[in-house]
Amino acid sequence: MATKTIIDSLQRPLLDLRISVTDRCNFRCSYCMPKSIFNQKYPYLPKSDIITYEEILRVVKLLIPFGLRKVRITGGEPFIRHDLTKFLKELVLLPNIKVSITTNGSLLEKHLDFLRQIGINQITISLDSITNQNFKKIINAKFSIDEVLAAIDQSVKLGFTIKINMVVIKDINHQEILPMVEYFRSRYPNKVILRFIEFMDVGNYIGWQMDKVISANEIFSIIHNRFPLKTAVSDNYGEVATRYQFEDGIGEVGIISSVTKPFCRDCTRMRLTANGKLFTCLFASSGYDLKTLLRDGSDRQLINTITDIWHKRDDRYSELRATNINSQNQKVEMSFIGG
Repeated sequence: MATKTIIDSLQRPLLDLRISVTDRCNFRCSYCMPKSIFNQKYPYLPKSDIITYEEILRVVKLLIPFGLRKVRITGGEPFIRHDLTKFLKELVLLPNIKVSITTNGSLLEKHLDFLRQIGINQITISLDSITNQNFKKIINAKFSIDEVLAAIDQSVKLGFTIKINMVVIKDINHQEILPMVEYFRSRYPNKVILRFIEFMDVGNYIGWQMDKVISANEIFSIIHNRFPLKTAVSDNYGEVATRYQFEDGIGEVGIISSVTKPFCRDCTRMRLTANGKLFTCLFASSGYDLKTLLRDGSDRQLINTITDIWHKRDDRYSELRATNINSQNQKVEMSFIGG
């Protein structure tokens, strides 16, 4: 049990920690790591700058008594980092936290038996198309959609809770909203949760424009007109997706609307990057250096610093987007902060 819940200036508790274990990825999706920027010349983090697994575990251990309940491992692509499975084995042994993973699915299948054995049962897979041609165009890498679909298929067979995240971008993949619904409803009835995400202005190189956003209302209408939906009740405080059940009882979908219907007021997430920076908002322009304290400071100094950062937190970028969009020119990259 938490000895003292950490509350920020807007009365939001710290419940979730998203940990980016690497800034590298084997995909080059246009809304995250466009290939024109993230190429062989891009200055990825050197190994010496990346915090160790032991340092990550130390942060998690210190936060559990203060109310931390969820840890999500992200990247980049997390399975690129060496010895990730050894780290996960230690992480799941910590008390009172639920561990999940977000991945692009390309390297997932060979790790599924291990994940099941250690007790990780929730996986989120990024998949922005259900056709191989468009999939390859979006990821801009030499992978086939069959590799990801095979991992999803095996995940379902092994009993994992699977969420599929689709970032919807006008004229790129918005025409695949219904095909995605049809594919997963027919193939895995009530076993896979689709989540559709509005195209967000994260990072500096993605060419975000409001007219590329398919709004949550539009996404809902596209689905509802073909497969009638009803609102699903959620008691999960801080959940980012608005959940809907299909009226015929075959599954549910979620819609994440950071752009048109911000959920800042319920945000309970802190983010730790691979080089030990702490971010209190997905859209932040800078983070707080924890690496120095992790290597030179005491546990008391470390937890005092983290709690002080959270107590002062007043982030609500999405709510203020209309006024901030022109003034906040630099934002941390999605691949660096882990989404």
